[in-house]
Amino acid sequence: MHVAGWYFPVEVDPTWSNARALAPVLERLPKPLWISVYDNSNIGGAALAAWLDEWLPRDVGVFFQDGCGDYVREPAVARAYAECARSALGADRVRIIAEAFRGLPGGGYRAAKAAELTPQLQAYRGYRVYLSTARITFRRSSCVRWWSGRGSRAGVWLKSRVDGGAQ
Repeated sequence: MHVAGWYFPVEVDPTWSNARALAPVLERLPKPLWISVYDNSNIGGAALAAWLDEWLPRDVGVFFQDGCGDYVREPAVARAYAECARSALGADRVRIIAEAFRGLPGGGYRAAKAAELTPQLQAYRGYRVYLSTARITFRRSSCVRWWSGRGSRAGVWLKSRVDGGAQ
């Protein structure tokens, strides 16, 4: 398997008052390194990108969670967020996570229908896009695999190293 990067299991949001404290931890981890980012408070793409640019180490990339699964934003708005992040951080540091699930009334989630997912994928053309098929809470020792779609070669295997290294 081709290891292309590491994922630090954290989902940062601008409401975090202590996010800057994460920067020294990220600087010590192996590279390339990625974290997840979302904007549940809807501060907007430019403000989110500026916030990330203020504290995120220059060699750490972001997986921007589009928010479509929780009905937080539409695909075109998520694309605009990604464009702002790409402008501030650089194209190589921004990927999009297309939420391939939908919230249910009263709680819980279901898989997104093809007709629901298609507008997301169309809006994100030109970006590397990864599907999130479920709301996942990562533990310190969790790992994630994703495939790049380039033949059968695995695109990435990400593992948190804070708990003693790769397994």
